[in-house]
Amino acid sequence: MLRELYKQCLIQNNTKDQHATNKLLTEAYDVFKSLSIEDISFVMGISRYKTESRDEYGNIKDQCDGFKTYKGMPIHVKSAYYYNMLLERNNLQNTYETITTGDKVRYFYVTQPNKYGIKSFAYKYYFPGEFRKDIQPDYELMFNKIIFSVIERLYDGVGWKACKPGEMVQTDLFDLLKMDS
Repeated sequence: MLRELYKQCLIQNNTKDQHATNKLLTEAYDVFKSLSIEDISFVMGISRYKTESRDEYGNIKDQCDGFKTYKGMPIHVKSAYYYNMLLERNNLQNTYETITTGDKVRYFYVTQPNKYGIKSFAYKYYFPGEFRKDIQPDYELMFNKIIFSVIERLYDGVGWKACKPGEMVQTDLFDLLKMDS
């Protein structure tokens, strides 16, 4: 479906029918919202898993404490930290592997508000079922970050204004005039 959007905007240079392209974008949005957490998560490697920041002399400057993380902690490492902490709090270390330096993780943005007050969450291979009730992916934000940001640049390239599918309620006056003819 995304390939069709690219074709519509760039490859076929079919810039005459924004309405058809918007329809494809809405279809892509609907498909995205039906995907599993594993299918929409970002994948990143953790080169250094650490729970504190240090100054230039090696002294601890700031460290994680519960759900408070240190300033400047990369989002995928912060997400992994939350995962490890919740495994420990729920006594699940023997059920799921903890995340450490060198691991690849999947992470996603979490709906707000949530029980833990976290903005993102990571996992190793599969999202643990034990967390599904309290930690839900923010499909809107994930769509915006993964797909819409790219589509928006494509629309800009052909001189269109991109509207987010969840917000496409406005009808262009010119579209109404085209329907009458």
